[in-house]
Amino acid sequence: MRRASAPELKDLLRDYGRFFTLAHVRQLLLNPFVDSEILQELATIRTLVALHPVRVAICKHPRTPEPVAMRWLPDLYWRELLEVTVDMRIRGAVRTVAERYLLERLPRLTRGEKIALARRATASTVKQLAKNADQRVLMALLDNPRTTEASLMPLLTDEGAAPRALAEVADHARWVTRYEVALALCLNPQTPFRQVFELLPRLGRGDLERVCGQAKHSSVVLREAERVLASRPRARELPSPYVLESIPEP
Repeated sequence: MRRASAPELKDLLRDYGRFFTLAHVRQLLLNPFVDSEILQELATIRTLVALHPVRVAICKHPRTPEPVAMRWLPDLYWRELLEVTVDMRIRGAVRTVAERYLLERLPRLTRGEKIALARRATASTVKQLAKNADQRVLMALLDNPRTTEASLMPLLTDEGAAPRALAEVADHARWVTRYEVALALCLNPQTPFRQVFELLPRLGRGDLERVCGQAKHSSVVLREAERVLASRPRARELPSPYVLESIPEP
């Protein structure tokens, strides 16, 4: 099953497909000659596609035609949808639809399931998970290699965000060195004082002036921002253009 050519696979499916088991399907899907036509034929064998693991395996195969994969995506469990969304070999349209179904299920996931999801989720799912995430979910998100600055920005710029969540980002070794993250944390009035005071010296003069102009900031933060700003030398003024003296003719 794993070594047959494409024509041989088609003959096997046509003549013996109705007798296949899950083990046969798994071996067949490992064959490098499996193409969209074979997968389409496999999807028509009712005794096989009645099995959930078979439908999952077909959805996860990179050569499965989009209509076939999308037909069964709603039946997949959240972990199976996650596997589809993170597999870059799978067609983009299929991954997009799988992620949509996954996001619809977020409210029904348990805390433990959200933590497991946060460790591997794509940037789009991270953005949704970060909203009102508890400490353990947020820590998993911050360690996720697929998390990006852009996916964290809705949290960092939310003036209703929990101070503890912002402090977790500010104290994380991976994110504290990102300038845009530091700036967003300093501009957010919900960021705790300690984290703001540690981040302010990293900002450029122009961004320090932005922090000083934040009316919603505490007077304590504003005074510290003004102190750091005052310690920064102003940009050197360019000298006025030289006036060339007229040179007398010989």
